[in-house]
Amino acid sequence: MLRPLSILLLLLTCAPWAWAGDALTEIARQEQWGFNFRTQAYRNAALRQLLPDSSLSSLALGGSLVPVSVARVPQLGDGARSLQVEATSMQRLGKTDCVWGKAGYRGGVTRHVKWNETSDFLLLYPYVMGDEKGGDLTHEQYDLWGGYSCVKGKMHWGATMGYRAVSEFRERDPRPANTVAHLRASVAVGVELLGRYALATSVKAGRYKQTNELLFMNELGAEKEYHFTGLGNEYVRFSGASNKAFYKLSQWGTSIELLPLQASGLSVSAGYEHGAMEKVLTELNRLPLNSLTTHDTRLELAWQKPSMGVKWQGQYMSKTGHDNLFGDATGNVYPFIGARKQYRESNLWLRLCGFYEGNDALPCKWTWGLMPHLDFMMHKSRHHDSGNSMASTHFTCGLDARASLSGKKNRLSALSSIARRNALNHELVLNRVATPQVGSMLQAIDHRASCDEWTMRLMVRGDLDVWAGKVISAQVGWQHGIFLKNVHFNEYEIKILFTL
Repeated sequence: MLRPLSILLLLLTCAPWAWAGDALTEIARQEQWGFNFRTQAYRNAALRQLLPDSSLSSLALGGSLVPVSVARVPQLGDGARSLQVEATSMQRLGKTDCVWGKAGYRGGVTRHVKWNETSDFLLLYPYVMGDEKGGDLTHEQYDLWGGYSCVKGKMHWGATMGYRAVSEFRERDPRPANTVAHLRASVAVGVELLGRYALATSVKAGRYKQTNELLFMNELGAEKEYHFTGLGNEYVRFSGASNKAFYKLSQWGTSIELLPLQASGLSVSAGYEHGAMEKVLTELNRLPLNSLTTHDTRLELAWQKPSMGVKWQGQYMSKTGHDNLFGDATGNVYPFIGARKQYRESNLWLRLCGFYEGNDALPCKWTWGLMPHLDFMMHKSRHHDSGNSMASTHFTCGLDARASLSGKKNRLSALSSIARRNALNHELVLNRVATPQVGSMLQAIDHRASCDEWTMRLMVRGDLDVWAGKVISAQVGWQHGIFLKNVHFNEYEIKILFTL
């Protein structure tokens, strides 16, 4: 797979170089770290006009392969392969208006998923269905996303809307048939201050639904499906009683951003999102089994000049879960008695990073950049009735490096990175679990979290202007990691892009 790419890169390297054309220059500029360094601030649709990009449309075809290795989290599988098609476009309608959009498809297989038969595991945890057997899980995902932004005098306006649909299934027992529909939208408004800054606020909302149903076709009978309630515990009364569940999630949030009108300056972005989820057993007269409340707070402070910048990011997310209590059934109707708070989780993530980019104005134009970063992560979770708890703290330091060589008709670029994650502390307390196998799974996750990890990545890309600003690109990437001292994992990706 790498040999044809090596030939392509060799041809690009040996080609006669000159100054880059407009299309290649725009691609190169948008790949630099300084272009979108204020990642959170530019998500405000009212400020999208301030992102210094030109009209550009692209179609990408790609695939990735993750060979089977030791699973860090068995619920997410130990390997995968996928194919992706994505079309993106950004068009400036004039000096004051722009529209953008994305449409994508991803399909593939996740290997050896255990203790989880529910889609979007990280979003809905701990209230998922699962079993020890599991198996490969086939998935298909469709994404549609679009937005509009405009400036009228000193006022900025914007809106976005997106939809995601997912289908996941397995062709042997246990056979989940999961369907997901996720709709999100936001509106934003801003105003210019003192001719130097724009202050904007946004309001967002979302609606999520998932049908999670399992079927057994083995004539010898079905296995027990567990309705998990966190850290290895189950809802004993209803585990095995129903294999059909329905999830509904309502989301809303707000954000406020302060962004300089020019490329240089200090930017501030703060946002908050709230989620309220309910798990319902459809076969038991739509019995509301669990509820989960999520609070997500984010903050970003960034100072930037055209060729350098520094940024501090922080995120704190908490989950609170309740188990609903019911009386004895009458005619398949379970009277609601009350709710008990059973699960609590908190996650803290902090990052400090910076970048520096330079170029050498030679006939062959070189650009290069460095981005060091430091990360701190802390996780705590507890199940109240059982007293089970898990905690871990990690510190990561890393360095990314980028270089590119641009010509009139072609461009060659490379990205490399290296990072080391250190486990500062970890703790696991298990007093009661649904089965000994679930306890062993949690102990394995804790053991992997207690070990340090190295991660390395290399990506090489070639761009060629084939006709009148139409660019074709080829990109390959490889990521390698080492954890548990001698366990290795790899991820390979390849992508072909057409840019108009």
